[in-house]
Amino acid sequence: MMITKQMNPKLMQGALVEIGQQAKMRDIRIELAVCHGRCYIGVFMVTGRPAPFAITNGRARAAVAEVEVELRLRTVWLDTEAVSYLTGQGRSGALAAEARETGLMLSVNQSARVLAHKLSVLDEARAPADGDAEDVRRLLSGLRGVGPEQVEAIFARYCPLCELGLSR
Repeated sequence: MMITKQMNPKLMQGALVEIGQQAKMRDIRIELAVCHGRCYIGVFMVTGRPAPFAITNGRARAAVAEVEVELRLRTVWLDTEAVSYLTGQGRSGALAAEARETGLMLSVNQSARVLAHKLSVLDEARAPADGDAEDVRRLLSGLRGVGPEQVEAIFARYCPLCELGLSR
């Protein structure tokens, strides 16, 4: 069993708020979603749209990297300290207050929704998907026993205006 040193909660909160501020400056909304023991990054375009829609991770990864450098965080902090912190905050019901007034959303155990958004990015992407394909593979492995029909049902639930077409 690997024991990791926990990040100072104030530093964690500061990092999350800073990521949210970076997102706001980039006119995007970043989601940090903890699913199956990992932290997934989701990105949504919000400006000039009637509803947010998922886009590739590039801008979010740049924002997170900038915060890592600025605050001198370990490059694996999202998959270690952040997972532990966000899971604890989710259990206590305090997640919603963490990133108030920023461009950051936080979620725990919403793998079906995260999967649907990642699939919509891959379906629309004209360029490399900045790790989204790997995220889809990992999410699917966490949802054991889910076949193409269930994946299409998940996609239809969260992306009702789109068609995935896995069973064709």
